[in-house]
Amino acid sequence: MKETAKQLDAFEYYYSLGEKRTLITVAHQFNVSERTAFRWSSDFNWQSRVVERDKEINEKIQQRTNNLIFKTKAQYRQEIEENLKILRKAIQSVLIVEENKETGEKIISLKESAEANNIEDLSKLMSAYERMYKILAEHYYGEPTYRTEVELKGLDDFVKSVLTDEELKEKLLDLMTKAKNEK
Repeated sequence: MKETAKQLDAFEYYYSLGEKRTLITVAHQFNVSERTAFRWSSDFNWQSRVVERDKEINEKIQQRTNNLIFKTKAQYRQEIEENLKILRKAIQSVLIVEENKETGEKIISLKESAEANNIEDLSKLMSAYERMYKILAEHYYGEPTYRTEVELKGLDDFVKSVLTDEELKEKLLDLMTKAKNEK
């Protein structure tokens, strides 16, 4: 038996009632007996159609939500990467990274034009860089950071390593001591 337009309309009305749906309400709305509404529901599988439609709607909502989350995360990641570039340039503007040719040790010093108060600013810049890098690594690239790291890639071509918190503090203390001694 094929569903008539009236029966289809009755189902759509039934579905639209949501949690308040009853066959009695459908019967009153379409001027049919409760028994007729029950038969339509049974013959055309209204209960399973309701479940199926709810499932389809939930899947669409989930897909839209996932797409929105993905898009938002991508935009946020891009903002973090752009801010990292800005911070990297700011750090580069006050630091010189050289390599001791005999020992291979990296020597980080302030550029001559840098003032002593730039050390505090530099520390803040590096701290901000570190926090953004950790967010990027943990949330967007799935890399847990088990120790605090500040990536200094891009300061100079030969800098390709990562400084730990202790190494960073040591270098900053050295820079602060040198700056005070130069006064």
